[in-house]
Amino acid sequence: TGGNGADVVIEAVGRPETYKQAFYARDLAGRVVLVGVPTPDMTLELPLLDVFGRGGALKSSWYGDCLPSRDFPM
Repeated sequence: TGGNGADVVIEAVGRPETYKQAFYARDLAGRVVLVGVPTPDMTLELPLLDVFGRGGALKSSWYGDCLPSRDFPM
């Protein structure tokens, strides 16, 4: 990335450590997509100034944002 960070970073493990790593690996206007499913008790701590100041997007993707009853053949 030439030191600029990635346009899109996909986190597929579902752990706070890897989500934080993905957050800081993206470019200032990049996007982080959380694919890995965390357990109900997991938390993530990020400085709000970093979230605000870095811009970009943080998005989760549950089953690729599909509708399983419609998109998964039975």
